[in-house]
Amino acid sequence: MSNIFFPNPNVPDLLALGGYDEALSRFKTTLFEWLTENDPNSVPTIKSVIEDNAGLFAKLVQACSYVAHIHVQQANSKAMQSFASFAKGDMLDARVADLGIERQIIQAQDLNANPPIPEIKEDDESLLTRYYLASYTLKPGSLLGYEFHSRTVGERPVITVDSSIPGEVVVKYKFDQQSNSTLIRDTRAVHIDGGLIDIFVLTHDGVASSQLLNEIQTYIDRKDIKEASDNVVVKAATEVNYSIHVRVTNTQNQNPDFIKEQLEAELNFFADSRRKLNSIVRPEQVGGVVYAKELPEYEVLSPSSAVAGSDSSAPNCTGVVVEVI
Repeated sequence: MSNIFFPNPNVPDLLALGGYDEALSRFKTTLFEWLTENDPNSVPTIKSVIEDNAGLFAKLVQACSYVAHIHVQQANSKAMQSFASFAKGDMLDARVADLGIERQIIQAQDLNANPPIPEIKEDDESLLTRYYLASYTLKPGSLLGYEFHSRTVGERPVITVDSSIPGEVVVKYKFDQQSNSTLIRDTRAVHIDGGLIDIFVLTHDGVASSQLLNEIQTYIDRKDIKEASDNVVVKAATEVNYSIHVRVTNTQNQNPDFIKEQLEAELNFFADSRRKLNSIVRPEQVGGVVYAKELPEYEVLSPSSAVAGSDSSAPNCTGVVVEVI
């Protein structure tokens, strides 16, 4: 099976099998070795009969060798299904289940639709790639693992893997737009003391609700995620509010409304990119956004000093004002 990330594996020597001619030759060699040891006088006669391809006895030996060869092929094929690299279909499903992995449903079946929508499942190649990558996934009990699980909230995403860039494997998790995972922007797990760990959750909009925090807490507390010795508490991250106010001198006599509109869009994008835990917004960074728009004469009125987040907080821009003079 060809795979975008893992090359074709080699067939184990034990299961390597040549063609029919090799099987027939091996059969004859084994037969004459036995006759030489048990009835040496019959060897010349039997050898003469076997080598007569037009004879009935020779055809019988050839047919028996062929049947035996087919049986060995079938046995080898069955044995190779025990290796994930060679397994296909249901046998691959059985192999990957050892790591708790299931074949994903890409498109759900709907027989009531017109025309009916068939079920489309993940192909063998994608499933096998996820199986091999499973050994690199985040382990329960690690800080990074807690951060990952508090983002997913138990949702099952569609996972895709891309290794088109040499030395880089990108695993993308795409969640349903109605899932809790789409509400969460950032998380940070902090080791407080002993087995006490706080997880701070930042949502895309506002402060995390108590309902969302409770659902994350319930999921994190599962035995297959939380270490028994850990005491994990899920908390809402806070916001460090600030505003952006810049004054720009229109030295090139451009349309002031256009400058205002474009610059506000750029500053809003910048502010959104800095909305994450442990982030910081400096006045000179805001000035850099203005300067990049080829507006060299400007003044940053707000923020007047650095706005710093922490493991439990994130800078939150409450508004953008651009004056063009």
